[in-house]
Formats: sequence, structure tokens, C-alpha cells
Amino acid sequence: MTILVWRTRSEEETVSLGRALALALVPPVWVGLTGPLGAGKTRLVQGIADGLHYPGRVRSPTFVLENRYAASVPIVHQDLYRLSDVDEEILAGWEENVDAIVLVEWAERADERPERAVSIEITPIESTTPTAETLQPEDASDSSMRPSPAGPAVTPDVAAVDDVDQQGEREIRVRFAPGLLRLDQTTRAAATEVSA
Repeated sequence: MTILVWRTRSEEETVSLGRALALALVPPVWVGLTGPLGAGKTRLVQGIADGLHYPGRVRSPTFVLENRYAASVPIVHQDLYRLSDVDEEILAGWEENVDAIVLVEWAERADERPERAVSIEITPIESTTPTAETLQPEDASDSSMRPSPAGPAVTPDVAAVDDVDQQGEREIRVRFAPGLLRLDQTTRAAATEVSA
């Protein structure tokens, strides 16, 4: 088992790493993504889909369970966040996608994994540098010092839970067996290999 760790400093870098991983994944492969809410799981999936030439918008399937994307390699994008138990039907579906890349958010909720599985753990790294959202004005009446809302409003009936991504640095730890990931030299060099 190989474990490689990358650090990204923004959503854009996370998407870019997803593009590089897309070119390295050897289908059929099941990719389990784990990490706290807002860690960047959907952003990484967006990068993978973009790297596989999917022209549409990628959204976390939190409320629909599964999205399918017609890319250069078929993509099945699942989200187990709202499930208390992963049923047999979902597990059977993983094995049926013999030519696809199956991307599963909240994969820690699945007790079983297919044989050809890659695990990706995304961990936000807390910054000690204050951001506009963490700064509190000394005088609450001074509206020039209040942080302004960033980005569009997201409601559960419009967007999925993981569509609300956090800015900042994150560690992306990828575990894989031989033959499941063929990284180019540049992408591999940007990672740190750690022991299991």
C-alpha cells in the first residue's frame, strides 16, 4: 500500500490536484473520499471530472445519492452523508460499474469497499493567520470592520451540503495499491510519501 500526501492552499489548488489524479486513476476504480463537512471533497471531485473532460457542473449528490457524468471515462459520483446504513443495492452498484471511476463522498459510512479501492482523506489545516471572517471589530458599531458575506447563499434544497467549501490549507492523503494510480513525475514529486 502506498500513501502519498499533498497540501493544497486553496479551492483552486484542490481542483487542480483533482485534475492530476483524474489522469492517474486506472479504471475501473472506486475512490472513497473522507473528511469533515466543507473539507473539499466535492471540489476534488470537480477537478477529477474536469480532468476527464466532463463539461458540466459537478454537485455533491447529498440529496439524490448519486450523479452520473458522461466524461471520457464514465463517472459515478455518490454521497453517503445522509445514509445511516449503506444497503446491499449500493454495494452491488459499485461492482457493476466495470468501466467507470466511482467517487464516493463520506465513504467512511460504508463498511465494505470493492477490491480496487483508493482512499482519499482530506483534512483542513487550521490557520493561525486571521481571516476577514475571524476578525472581530473592537467597536461593533463600526460597520467598515464587519466582514461581508462571501459567496452565494446555499440552501439545502438548492445545493448540496459539501458545496460549501472552506478556503485554506488542507492535507490530502491518498492510499492506493499498485496498479490503481499511475502518477506523472510532476504530480508525484509534489507529494510526500509516508509509511502506513
